[in-house]
Amino acid sequence: MSGPITLWLQRLGEGDSAALDQLVPLLYDELRGVARRLLRGERPGQTLSTTTLVNETYIRLLEARHLAPSDRAAFLAVAAVTMRRLLVDAAHRVVELRFFAGLSLEETAATLALSTKTVQRDWLAARAWLRAEVVEGAPLRP
Repeated sequence: MSGPITLWLQRLGEGDSAALDQLVPLLYDELRGVARRLLRGERPGQTLSTTTLVNETYIRLLEARHLAPSDRAAFLAVAAVTMRRLLVDAAHRVVELRFFAGLSLEETAATLALSTKTVQRDWLAARAWLRAEVVEGAPLRP
């Protein structure tokens, strides 16, 4: 593969932080496609839009200390993982506020600008996931 994408990927791998500014517009439509696919799997009422997810991903990639994808597919894979982390961060904010900060459902909803019902649904889903994946059998408060 040769062309502008290869050039900017190579420069990015060499530590040229400005290369990302050139690379993202070249792959913007593909990044939006990745974001759309990931958002399709999210709950209704997800607050991140496709554009917001791509923009937040760009910001996270800018903050990365060393980013050296070998090709277009590797770059898109890094972007997809970054997008997924952003979605997880948004979903597990409920856990942070409920479990660690001790906020009620209503306080959490107000803090996140969501309905109490949405927070309750997210909290129940997060508890179930935690129970199955992390601390099976350990009691979590209601």
